[in-house]
Amino acid sequence: MQLATRLPGPHLAQLERKTTGSALLVDPDPFALANRTRLLMRACETVHAVTRPREVYELQPAEEPFVAVLTVSLGAFDLQAVAEYVRHRWPHTRILIVGETSPSLEDQLYDESIPLPVSGGELLLAIEKCRGLRL
Repeated sequence: MQLATRLPGPHLAQLERKTTGSALLVDPDPFALANRTRLLMRACETVHAVTRPREVYELQPAEEPFVAVLTVSLGAFDLQAVAEYVRHRWPHTRILIVGETSPSLEDQLYDESIPLPVSGGELLLAIEKCRGLRL
């Protein structure tokens, strides 16, 4: 990727190393979901990708995801509901919001946010930051 050469800090290839653990990705846009899933599969063993918030409640992953990537395109109500559910069900999962967060979304419901548009390298850097935040 050409973008990787312009990113500050670690090279994109360094961030693409597979790690143990899984990620949860919730995005109602099937195209964005597919692209972000492919990107996350480079860095994680497993990616649980869903388009509808209710699918999150049906997930039975073998282990707690180390990061949940939620997009603001879910809408304020669903974004808050999914973040609250993730925080309750998997208390050690770091929550990364992609897009501008609403002032009504409480800070304790997420650990990191990145504005849109977001490049693949920026998303991987944010996920790496969340990995460091994990308790």
